[in-house]
Amino acid sequence: MKELTSFIELVISLFWATVSLYVVIEYRKPLTQIASRIRTFRLRIPNGPELEITADDAFKLAQNLLEEVDELIKNLDDKDKDLLEQVCRSNKITVEDLIPEFKRDSPEHQSLRKLRDCQLIKPKEPGQWDSKKEIIVKPFGRILLKIRKEVLLPSH
Repeated sequence: MKELTSFIELVISLFWATVSLYVVIEYRKPLTQIASRIRTFRLRIPNGPELEITADDAFKLAQNLLEEVDELIKNLDDKDKDLLEQVCRSNKITVEDLIPEFKRDSPEHQSLRKLRDCQLIKPKEPGQWDSKKEIIVKPFGRILLKIRKEVLLPSH
């Protein structure tokens, strides 16, 4: 039960970090324009809290979030990035399509876990990785691919 509670706390933490990063990245141009004209502004997160933030704080927040993203990404090796690239090139791909002789705890399985831990991909259906599961790019992963494509997909 303690493990479940810890897992739920982790998911909640990652959710708010993801939402914050999404807002900052997705709206960075309008936020920069607005911030240059005003000293503070209010930002309402959909289905979440309203934040009052200064332009300077918004800039610092964006920088901190991007540094966190870069820390996640630097733990990915070339094999991880190759798997990610194959997932991104496909409209629909299963674990078995990507890794024909998939076995749990194999190096390829570890790569899928790393990509999932970085919030880049996940199985379409909940649960653990298995050969029949379809792999999708998460919304956060799409954002990271926009802003860090040269690092995540170096062959592009």
